[in-house]
Amino acid sequence: MRISWDLNAGSIIIVLLFIHFIMGGIRGLYRHHMIEKHQYNYYSDPPMNLLGKLAHNWMVSTLSSTTFFLSASITVMLFLFL
Repeated sequence: MRISWDLNAGSIIIVLLFIHFIMGGIRGLYRHHMIEKHQYNYYSDPPMNLLGKLAHNWMVSTLSSTTFFLSASITVMLFLFL
């Protein structure tokens, strides 16, 4: 069974942004976990609360070019293979 996608530019961009924000969140949580695990002195100046740490890591990961390429690849695969 194939899902019929409306392949206009608007729907592709919305799907790309949705996947990009999800990938940024996953990579941000992983980045936060690795910083805490290896006890880097990353958050010492200025001290941040947990929500600030997670927001910072989400923003850094979302603006990463690696996250964009992963999101674009997943979006292309989604539209090609479904």
